[in-house]
Amino acid sequence: MLIHHFLERSAERDPGKVALISGDLRVTYAALNAAADGVARWLLRRGLEPGDRVALLLENGFEYVAGYYGILKAGGVAAPLSGELRPEGLARLLARLEGRALLTSARHERLAQAAVREMGAEEAAAGRF
Repeated sequence: MLIHHFLERSAERDPGKVALISGDLRVTYAALNAAADGVARWLLRRGLEPGDRVALLLENGFEYVAGYYGILKAGGVAAPLSGELRPEGLARLLARLEGRALLTSARHERLAQAAVREMGAEEAAAGRF
């Protein structure tokens, strides 16, 4: 059994039960599973292959959990990164990661864009970001 199967089983067994509380937000197992399925479909449409790495540059909460499970459902490997990094440090990590995609939020969008610019077009393309 894989980790994401626990979420799928919970969504089948207790779809209306609260799976995640983040501030005022309450998310059921069914909603979390559906969001993770959406992330998985998005990644697969963009060519994610089994074992490809996907960087997560998200704050803790619903988006992070849905992204994490979505990556697993698509057969990818989740690589959580800190939003506290500087662009040059993030660029080094992204280059070494050789990831297929980067999932981020509006909060970290400027950092992610600066890191990709720091990598340069050629290096970013080699890392496939």
